[in-house]
Amino acid sequence: MAAATGGGAGAVITARLVQGAAAGLVDAQVIGTLQDVFRGQGRCRALGLCAVTAGVATALGSPLGGALVAALGLQLGWSFRLLVSAPGAMLTRSLAPERR
Repeated sequence: MAAATGGGAGAVITARLVQGAAAGLVDAQVIGTLQDVFRGQGRCRALGLCAVTAGVATALGSPLGGALVAALGLQLGWSFRLLVSAPGAMLTRSLAPERR
């Protein structure tokens, strides 16, 4: 959300760097969690689904983001493109168990 509402290029770049670093930390945790939670064939399915989801998201993210920018214009399109992940992040956070 900080990248979408940033006032300039520096704010957007900083927000995206933080987002990328956080995504890298979360990605490692997801694989570790799948390894701990699932066993046998279930683990294979879970890891496969995780890999397929990442591949599809990577393949579709740029074209869909470009379509948003093309449809909504440069300024509004980029803001919406950067906000697309916010609802998913909020939903994930609300569903995540609280650790103490």
